[in-house]
Amino acid sequence: MIKLSLISMADGLLPFSGVGVRSAILKAISSVEPFVARSIRSGAFHIHVTSILETESIDYRCGSQDINVTRGSPYHIKIISNSKKLPQILRSWIFRNPRLSLGGITFDISDMRVNEVDLSEIQEEAHKNFRIYFLSPTCFHKAQSPYCSLFPAAGFIFQSLASNWRKFNPDSDINPRQFRRWAQLSFAETGYELCTSKPLRLPDGRNTVGFLGWTNYKHVLHPGWAESDHEKMLKTAWLLLRFGEYIGVGLGNAVGFGRIKVEPK
Repeated sequence: MIKLSLISMADGLLPFSGVGVRSAILKAISSVEPFVARSIRSGAFHIHVTSILETESIDYRCGSQDINVTRGSPYHIKIISNSKKLPQILRSWIFRNPRLSLGGITFDISDMRVNEVDLSEIQEEAHKNFRIYFLSPTCFHKAQSPYCSLFPAAGFIFQSLASNWRKFNPDSDINPRQFRRWAQLSFAETGYELCTSKPLRLPDGRNTVGFLGWTNYKHVLHPGWAESDHEKMLKTAWLLLRFGEYIGVGLGNAVGFGRIKVEPK
């Protein structure tokens, strides 16, 4: 994970900036290593970015996702990629031009920190009860519909996480569709507090409304699986949830949609 610390050089209103951040980062990569930028665009490497963030705390904003940016105030963005070359590429770019422009506002890049994440080490104890916070607008693909689903059913969440896990781990034996079916039948939503954002533009050009807030989940032993299989699947579910804290869930998670935080209950 790469974290860029930013200082705003002007006051202004900054719209939800994930698409702009990804575009700016790809442009920066292209200026140093055009081949790597082409590889990312073709899908050979993956890159996920957040929008401009004001805080690390659990916080979400209903309605408008615009940020009132104040001159001299600190902000940051996070970048996740499976390209080992990316940190050095970004360091070279920052050395030449330590500024980032988003929505007509210029930010000085004051610091860059790299935290290499070993995916095999993010596993932890599995919990049967947990809460997921949805910290940026989130929505899930709905088959044969131009609209997306605005409720975080467990099946949607874990199919999205499993699909992204396969992108970063092509040799993984996790089957997204099979995992979705298990999650649909083995997790109950036991409480939620959700709100919606104003319409936002997805990378494919569509406008969509996303939800934010939190939902509680409880694991139940569905009779379709043996108890030992449930234990194995629940352990994998927690691996995917912690992975999701890095890359998000749902549509547009590569550009800051679907950012989550998970807490055991």
